[in-house]
Amino acid sequence: MATDLDGTLLNSHGTVSPYSRGVLAALNEAGFTVVIMTARPLRDVVGLYGLPEGALVACGNGTLIHDRSSDFDLHRNYMTVRKVKEVIDDLRRITPEVRLGGELNPQLFLEDGFLLPESAEPPTETAQRLEAILDVPELAKLIVQLPGCATEYLRTLRSRLPTTFEVTCSSDWFCEITASGANKAEALKLVVLARGCTEVISATFKSVGVRGG
Repeated sequence: MATDLDGTLLNSHGTVSPYSRGVLAALNEAGFTVVIMTARPLRDVVGLYGLPEGALVACGNGTLIHDRSSDFDLHRNYMTVRKVKEVIDDLRRITPEVRLGGELNPQLFLEDGFLLPESAEPPTETAQRLEAILDVPELAKLIVQLPGCATEYLRTLRSRLPTTFEVTCSSDWFCEITASGANKAEALKLVVLARGCTEVISATFKSVGVRGG
């Protein structure tokens, strides 16, 4: 059983309602593999109350598949920093005012001047330029902020990047670049193959009438 988080499993308070917790627990007890699919990083998911201990988490839009029961990463689809630096060089050439961020799991790095909505989590680290902290071999996500609305420059980014990258936009504030094949659909296929499943049952949770819930 696979479900997204925001707008699906989580209610309007950003939590898993008692009803949904009960359904998840019943599925877990019945032997179903519960898979949480989300664009959020793992650090946003591990502390959520109500998720079964045996659940798998496909986070970062499929860049990482994590097993909660063993606290083990089953699969990672990260970008090599060498390729990321080539993209950064190109972006800085065409738009000098670009602001960048990077998901290194568990750290989130954002450049000075990167704008976020008030409700967003603060970065774990900041840097004048992202290149200063790219002393690691891999990067989960490259986060790109250009002038204007992210949905407007999404097409520009897609047209400039090779097919070895995926470009997505889940916010008006920025776009996210990941390795090719790093998406929820591919992550779910990997889970199905790894678990030897013959059938996938996907359900949408919606907590209705959450008065004080």
